[in-house]
Amino acid sequence: MYGCLHLYYYNGGDTLIFVEHSRYIYQVFYDNPLHFLSLTFCPTTDPPAPHLAAVAEQVNGWCDMRFYSMLRINAYIHFFSMGNYNIHAIFWAFLSFTGLVGIYRSFISYFPTSKLVLYLSIFCVPSIVFWGSGVHKEGLCYFLLGLSWYYFTAIQSHKKSIYYLFLILN
Repeated sequence: MYGCLHLYYYNGGDTLIFVEHSRYIYQVFYDNPLHFLSLTFCPTTDPPAPHLAAVAEQVNGWCDMRFYSMLRINAYIHFFSMGNYNIHAIFWAFLSFTGLVGIYRSFISYFPTSKLVLYLSIFCVPSIVFWGSGVHKEGLCYFLLGLSWYYFTAIQSHKKSIYYLFLILN
């Protein structure tokens, strides 16, 4: 629904740009894997390095870290999706759902008698379902926030605290 709405009513929007422009980064892998690793792990500079200039011209948001980080992640998803937007959307929905489960499980430990209220307020709010179902930054935010809360709650309850502390810091 998220992808269709943006495709037909907003002429693509960020969600399709993330997938289309990450394809340029992905295609570099087959020409030069070291350049691909440089594009996905090294910081972007203005002006871009000469060997990366051709890709930087094709990619929106070269110097915007928030935007370019999404391109980096989607470039790796291309190895599994072969450029299919729907597979990218499933991946991001899975990340978002994992984060929401982490939020739910951490809040249940604080409010054990309010399971239904927590369930409805986390999983059934239309804006959370909408923004977490597409290729967008919110899905990543839900994922990271949910895992951080879940691991923080596990550390507070003294379950494998060193292991979870290591996961949070990474």
